[in-house]
Amino acid sequence: LGKISSKSDENIEILLRSPEEIKQQTSLDIIGRVKGYNKNLSSSVLNVDRKNSSLCVPSSSQFNRSVSSNTKDDGTEILSHESFSEKPWQSAIGYPNKEVRMNIASYADMAYLKSCIVELKERLKERDHEIDSCLEMNKYYSQQLKVVQEACQHLTNQIEDLTEQKAREAEKFRNSIQKLTSDFIREKALLEEKNDDWQKLVLEELKIRESIQNELLKRESMAKEEIKTLK
Repeated sequence: LGKISSKSDENIEILLRSPEEIKQQTSLDIIGRVKGYNKNLSSSVLNVDRKNSSLCVPSSSQFNRSVSSNTKDDGTEILSHESFSEKPWQSAIGYPNKEVRMNIASYADMAYLKSCIVELKERLKERDHEIDSCLEMNKYYSQQLKVVQEACQHLTNQIEDLTEQKAREAEKFRNSIQKLTSDFIREKALLEEKNDDWQKLVLEELKIRESIQNELLKRESMAKEEIKTLK
């Protein structure tokens, strides 16, 4: 509800709808809410084209076009329907008193802007809530990421420790294999050397046996000759 007064008529009272309804109402809806409209319906209240007997304001079917004004011979304005704007309260331009037209348009503009501000505030609240939710989720996932990073670091340390331990064990095993190999080679060389010694001993033993046998044969033959001589 709003009251707008002018120098020509201080009793004009405008009832404005809600911002949502303002967007849908036509020029006749705005003019019809002027107090006394039903009692004083005449060409002095409404801008009437007397030749064509029609209102010189946009119809509801032409509501989404912008408006340009021309002046008739009697000083009233005729509205041409070329691209009428989206704001429905601009249809109040059809009212004959210029100051009242400006007040109506300004008040409607303010109401529309206030509704836009309210809507934007609601959207900002929703966005703030969404941002808070995103921040909470970000905080939660940051904590989870920190836990995962700590677990990964722990596993990395364990892997490094196991790698170092296995590397030490592998080095120790390799050293043991090398030592066993060297010991085996040394023992093999000793055995080969002993084998050579045994072979020499065996050959010497065979020579000694052969010499003993020869000596026995020689003595046996000498004994036989002595027996013959004694006979």
